[in-house]
Amino acid sequence: MPMPEASKPLARRAFAHFAPALLAAAVAMTLGACSDGGASRASSLSPAQAQARIAEFQQALKPVDATVTSDVQDKAFRRATQLREQLNTAGREAGLAALKAFESNPQATLDEQWPLLEVAAMNCPGELAPILTQLITTYDGERGMGLATQCVRILGESSPEAAIALFEPMLRAPWEHKTKPSQEALVDGWARAAARLKLKEARVLCDVLVDIRQPADARYAAVNKLSQFGGERAIAALREVLIEASSDGMLRRKAAQALVEVAPRKQACELLVHISQHESDENFLTFLGSMLDKHCAGL
Repeated sequence: MPMPEASKPLARRAFAHFAPALLAAAVAMTLGACSDGGASRASSLSPAQAQARIAEFQQALKPVDATVTSDVQDKAFRRATQLREQLNTAGREAGLAALKAFESNPQATLDEQWPLLEVAAMNCPGELAPILTQLITTYDGERGMGLATQCVRILGESSPEAAIALFEPMLRAPWEHKTKPSQEALVDGWARAAARLKLKEARVLCDVLVDIRQPADARYAAVNKLSQFGGERAIAALREVLIEASSDGMLRRKAAQALVEVAPRKQACELLVHISQHESDENFLTFLGSMLDKHCAGL
């Protein structure tokens, strides 16, 4: 049974009352800014052409009847994906049309909403960053975290500088997870942004990895991403996880695998040998033996 309106927490009732107006205002401001160019892509479409392409895209995003055969479902998915990829580089007018379509249909399904935001962000990145930030940081009890989580990825890919600035403090506050996207999603968004910016320093990923307050999936995501960056700070974080015998066994295995990717071979092997000489967990010791056989033979 739905919760009576009066019994909902005050903050949630306030959000339900004001959030649509706030988001509409942000969209209106963005439409004006995006129209002036800014960081937008040059457009190859006229406004009418862009509107027609976005309408076609919206039609392709509509849910397919679950009773149709798998080949029909696959064809619909491929068509929607192809259109999204094309529209992501279609220019400013496509971004404007996508944003207007998103704003005009707030009751659409998640899979109809996030592709429109992605098209808008990829074509008008600077102007969409405030809207994406609001969707990520403002809790919506009705929508849940689905759209906010998609916005983490979109912001990381479209406005990497803004994403880094937003995600780092959020990643360092793992206890606030119920009203924001998961730490795992934020790790992924940060890594996407860092890759776009070609950052050489793993920074917050190292902090997440060694922080025992972090949920396990966030630490797994962090260790998996570290192999993209490397560096002395990453090696130090991996070493810290490996020498802590009480750490999650899966996390230690992932750390060992990442170590041999990012550290010089001799350094990695010396550390693995050192850990094996002080290891009490028989299962992990067997794993270390196989790692040494595979990566350190002949040293």
